[in-house]
Amino acid sequence: ETVLAKENETLLWQAIATLPPQRQLIFKRCKIEGKSYQEVSKELGISTSTINDHIVKATRSLRDFIAANHQSFLPLIIISILKDTR
Repeated sequence: ETVLAKENETLLWQAIATLPPQRQLIFKRCKIEGKSYQEVSKELGISTSTINDHIVKATRSLRDFIAANHQSFLPLIIISILKDTR
């Protein structure tokens, strides 16, 4: 179980690494660090709708990457991270 979790975490980080730099930064701040769209918007000087657009596109890219590269059942934690697009 621990090995499976580690593999899935590695797969998620590989997927995140494929995102363009700005999208990667926004995804990490919102989804990994738990910051609000408003917080990230103020930090980066861009609109919350742009933040939302990046999150939607990042989520789609990550789902596609994981679907194409998974080798085992993904735990619900990864799916829940990717579904939560606020």
